[in-house]
Amino acid sequence: MAHLIIAMLLLLSALGLTFDLPLFSYAQVRADDMVAQDYFRHDLGAYPGSYCAKGELMAKSTATVDAEAVMNAWQDSESHAYVLNELRMDRVGIGIARAEDGTTIWVVALARSC
Repeated sequence: MAHLIIAMLLLLSALGLTFDLPLFSYAQVRADDMVAQDYFRHDLGAYPGSYCAKGELMAKSTATVDAEAVMNAWQDSESHAYVLNELRMDRVGIGIARAEDGTTIWVVALARSC
């Protein structure tokens, strides 16, 4: 899955977002937990660090999709595009996990530094 994470990071860095190790760890734990516990919902309560703003993008797919398809779906969604483009986030972490049935969970943790 490293190639998917790298591809997504390249797409997000083009929006001015910088890789953040604590957010990366958080996003991966979130994706792994959603697969292990079979759920799909936002939860910003356990965000690491101290940020002035935070947000989370998620995607769930049963088909094989690449980072560009996921990014296009987020950009085509008014609420997701707002988070990506209007909230001036500057930090990002990415987590991807795949269930045994092939379902893939994508979690992008976003934050704005103070």
